[in-house]
Amino acid sequence: MSFLILGAGVAGLSAALSLKAIGQEPVLVDPREAGCPPARSAHVHRIGPGSLARLATVCPGLDRRLAQAGAGMGRIGRVVGDRLVWGDEAMIVTLAMLEATLGHAAGALGVQVLRGQPVTGVEPTSDGWSVRIPGSRLAVDGVIDASGGHRAGIDLFDDHLPDLDLDDVGEPQAYASWAGRTVGGQPWLVACRDSHRGLDSLVQVLPGGMATLTLRHRAGCAPPDRDAVLEGLGDAGGAELRALLADVAFEPRPVRHLAPGARRVALERARSEAMPPLALIGDALMQMPPRFGGGVARAIYDAVSLADGIAGGQPVATIGRDLAVQARAVWSGAGLAMMTG
Repeated sequence: MSFLILGAGVAGLSAALSLKAIGQEPVLVDPREAGCPPARSAHVHRIGPGSLARLATVCPGLDRRLAQAGAGMGRIGRVVGDRLVWGDEAMIVTLAMLEATLGHAAGALGVQVLRGQPVTGVEPTSDGWSVRIPGSRLAVDGVIDASGGHRAGIDLFDDHLPDLDLDDVGEPQAYASWAGRTVGGQPWLVACRDSHRGLDSLVQVLPGGMATLTLRHRAGCAPPDRDAVLEGLGDAGGAELRALLADVAFEPRPVRHLAPGARRVALERARSEAMPPLALIGDALMQMPPRFGGGVARAIYDAVSLADGIAGGQPVATIGRDLAVQARAVWSGAGLAMMTG
């Protein structure tokens, strides 16, 4: 079977690799030209053991490839009570590193990637569907929207989905991020959610010493200054976290941005015979505020689950509806880095 995948980011590439591993023929179409970096390419993500294992089944040597790109395993901690508790290690990586690594793996497997090519239409044929792109047509059996917040699949089939709902699951949230540097040492990531101190924060250190301190705060209000945030983190996490923070030099001024609340496409409510079997994965299905690994973990889960369902004989449309129902259940609102992966 042949599948059109809209978007060649992490979600789309994960889906392509997963489908290729079960003998399917994915074709990736992305409006970005070759060499164009992903949005938020410098954002740091964590890939937990579960997500890493899922990707490794379809991308052999993933750990080695990511390490060559500059990623590394790091400790993942959480402030509980008034102390720092360490959990499992996870791969700490930027979005650009991850996308480049998956892109090289897809290219090595011969996955077709059409860049700078918009999809201009889809028409039924006697044995499937015909996708129009400038200068050619593709015969496909289903469509996978992995285009992130652009939601290219929804735009493409808008005439057939007039009543498709978009759930607003959360309120807009404001963030302040301070860039920093440290010297050497193992990568690490620590999340702290302390309502008494007004903290919903994440500190992350990449291989090579690049660091980021991020605070989620109430929209419409100015964030606390850097020193107040660091002091609060030290008080909440105790001597061990205070010592780690002392080794990082953060810039005095933050970058501030406002992110929408979680928004989910309620694909399970869609019923139409006038469009190809459709599944949405990653941010195209559930666009979340920054969860620092939660979104990437979810995209990987969606991509692998999609391929597993197809391998098990499930119709693509059924898988798409099931993923949409699961996506709503995933949203917990538990803080910046509280999702497992």
